[in-house]
Amino acid sequence: MEEKIGWKESDEREKSHEYGIWVGGIFVERISRHYEYGMMRRHFHSEYEIYYLLSGERYYFIDQRTYPVTSGTLVFVNKGQIHKTSMVRDPDHERILIQMKDNNISQLLEGTQERNLKGFFEKNSGILSLEGEDRKEVEMILKRIEAETLGGGYGAEGMVQALVAELLLYASRVQNERGKKESDEGEKPARHSKVQEVAEYISAHIQEPMSLESLADRFFVSKYYLCRIFKEITGFTVNEFINVTRVKYAASLLEREQWSITSVAEEVGYDSITYFERMFKQYLDMTPRQYKKRFAQSDREKK
Repeated sequence: MEEKIGWKESDEREKSHEYGIWVGGIFVERISRHYEYGMMRRHFHSEYEIYYLLSGERYYFIDQRTYPVTSGTLVFVNKGQIHKTSMVRDPDHERILIQMKDNNISQLLEGTQERNLKGFFEKNSGILSLEGEDRKEVEMILKRIEAETLGGGYGAEGMVQALVAELLLYASRVQNERGKKESDEGEKPARHSKVQEVAEYISAHIQEPMSLESLADRFFVSKYYLCRIFKEITGFTVNEFINVTRVKYAASLLEREQWSITSVAEEVGYDSITYFERMFKQYLDMTPRQYKKRFAQSDREKK
């Protein structure tokens, strides 16, 4: 029988078993890529996300920071965070992805320091590099999640939820034992620091007019150099990052009843309502009007 779980080094592995399956409100996906790839759409969403790199290396950009990610690294992305992966050198990589909404897993976390998914991801957003026994334990949990996801037997939904909760709690234990959250602090190449400064500035001044030229002048670099390093390190072009940041802010405003679509477009820095609507649909797969209507309906159902 063909083995469906587990993984080995890429030079020993036959073609990977790939899948993307929803189980009990949790999406589990495993993909192997041997070509240059960068996320094209949906750079922020309402699900919490766990990313584990099985092999290869990537850059993982979250909000204004870029993390170099190597095999054996967990990445935690809070809902609503802008994020994107991009290539470092070799495009070959394999990863497993888990996405979830605030469902039964929060109940399983009650009584812990994190208390729920929101608490965990607010505390642990970022990366956790694993070695030795910690890596073995996390990969064992992931193998069990994979087995339940692919097997689909009796109680699979509850088992996947329990195993994801176990993964979160184990990661939290590792973080606590290390005494501090994993970060990219310390020595960083100058271009990484420059890109982080630019990303932070864009996020803080998203309501103001800005362009590639104005940003290059502000940070004393040529626009060609800024284009190159920003795309290399974040996976976004400068204009893409401006637009996705504006759309994210626009979505948060549309969730408030008092904001009209026209006023939101102006507030987030768009002179053209048509262009605003086009950018919004590009990143969220719906128009601003559809988003506002859907959120209002969801809010009524909660009441």
